[in-house]
Amino acid sequence: AAKAEGDMFMVGSILSNLALVQDQSGDPRKARATATVSIDVLDVYEDTPELIQAIRNSGSIELALGDLENSLILYERALAIAEKLEDNGLCVQTLIDLSLIYKDTGRYSEAKVGLEKALAQLNTDDGLAKSHALAGLGLVHQHLELIPLSRQNFLEALSLYQTAHSWENEAIVLHNLGQLEDNQANAFAALGDYFQSLEINLAHSCFLGIAEDLSALTALVCHIHATIDRLTADSS
Repeated sequence: AAKAEGDMFMVGSILSNLALVQDQSGDPRKARATATVSIDVLDVYEDTPELIQAIRNSGSIELALGDLENSLILYERALAIAEKLEDNGLCVQTLIDLSLIYKDTGRYSEAKVGLEKALAQLNTDDGLAKSHALAGLGLVHQHLELIPLSRQNFLEALSLYQTAHSWENEAIVLHNLGQLEDNQANAFAALGDYFQSLEINLAHSCFLGIAEDLSALTALVCHIHATIDRLTADSS
């Protein structure tokens, strides 16, 4: 109906939403094509929030397809338009997403700058976005070997996720905390974090999370046993 009425702007917005539905339905390649058309349609108009969202959607789909570089290009373009329009909400959302891709491509310094900037620009009531940024910053600081900062970021993110009752993200951060402590040879702290994550994932039948927690716990327990055996042998 929108197309028949000649409202191509509406068509572009509808196609952008359709692309997300196609991606979530397990057809990312069709979603990629639809997202590209939606951007082409909306590009005819001046820069708008709808164009930014279409570009962000396309970036998300490219990320799902494993094309980090193309996703990066799209999010950088979306951020440039959001900054031009002085849309703080879209700026912050896009900056967080972009910074997380920087992290995934090993550009940790840029990721750190972007996430810290996003946190500074966040509205006080935007708790979930803040928790995502803090969790991402925790991973960045871990890669940069800034362990106390990483631990602090994870704990702050965990508190916010618990307040928001976001159990899936709570479990992920607990697992990340476990890995942090595990890498620092804090075995008992790591065990506690892994077990808490496992408890949450079991309660919600999150099989991927359960598998990751059990794998980490098994490796850690084996390492503890090996250490005990070695110490026992050395003392005998």
